[in-house]
Amino acid sequence: MRIGGHGHHHRWIPSPPRRREKEIKLTRAFVLNDRSDRWSLAYPYGELPMPEALEMMSKMRRRFALTSEVGTNSDLRNRHELRRLDPNDLPFTADAPVCSRTRLVAQ
Repeated sequence: MRIGGHGHHHRWIPSPPRRREKEIKLTRAFVLNDRSDRWSLAYPYGELPMPEALEMMSKMRRRFALTSEVGTNSDLRNRHELRRLDPNDLPFTADAPVCSRTRLVAQ
């Protein structure tokens, strides 16, 4: 289990370089509290940032990132654009009927 960032201000990753860098650094600092050099991010609103932001986060040793695209990941080579399953869509009890998202995990 790992705690990751979701944007310091929970806004779209801004495009002006100075604001983008500040948002990413604040997010990283909040998550890490300067105790580790690896971090993760779930993109605010599932938005995949522009290439410059992806490169900046990679240089800052972001370990992986999640989009809001629903699904599982069999290929982990592009670990900065991972799909995910929302816990709210999964069954809450062992005897719950199988839902479409549960079937995704079982594949």
